[in-house]
Parts: sequence; structure tokens; C-alpha cells
Amino acid sequence: MSSFKLQVYDAAELDLDESYVWYEEHVSGLGDQFIDDVRESMDYISRSPYSFEKKLYELHQCVLKRFPFAIYYKINTTNKIVWIIGVLHFKRDELVLVDRLQDSM
Repeated sequence: MSSFKLQVYDAAELDLDESYVWYEEHVSGLGDQFIDDVRESMDYISRSPYSFEKKLYELHQCVLKRFPFAIYYKINTTNKIVWIIGVLHFKRDELVLVDRLQDSM
């Protein structure tokens, strides 16, 4: 099976940037480890997008291996695109994803 193309919402990019900076401010190099973990998970998502269960509002959830974060995404099967909606810390309110979905309509 061929890979799906990944498209990342601007808000999800902001999630990543803010988290990277937070980790780097606390421990040098930890931000890079965070980004590596996200990239590994995104690579897996692009190869096997249906491997992760739907969590809320038809969004799939992929939990990172080393950090308390999850990647939330939706799948466009027609165009073989995975839309990354957010990369959120476990303590963050998932309802922010609803706003992002509504803004994209």
C-alpha cells in the first residue's frame, strides 16, 4: 500500500513550535528529541493511517512513544491525504480541535 500525503494545519505547526521551544528551554536537546518522536509517528501515520482509533469528532489519535502528546488527524481517502489537525499535550483540552475543524470548513 502506498503512503498517504501529510498536510499539517497551521495550528498544528504552532503546537509543534511551542512544544519544541518549551522542551529546549528546560533541557537542551530535548526539543529535538520531541520533534524526532513526532516525525517517527507522522511517518507511521502516512504509511498506516487506519492503525489508530478514532478518538473524537472522527479524528484519529496517535500517542507519541516518548512524550505525553498525541497527534490528532483526519483522513481523506479519496485524495490519499492525512490532515494533521493538532499535536496536543495530554493535559490540553481536546475541544480546541473542534474549533480548528470548524475554522477549516
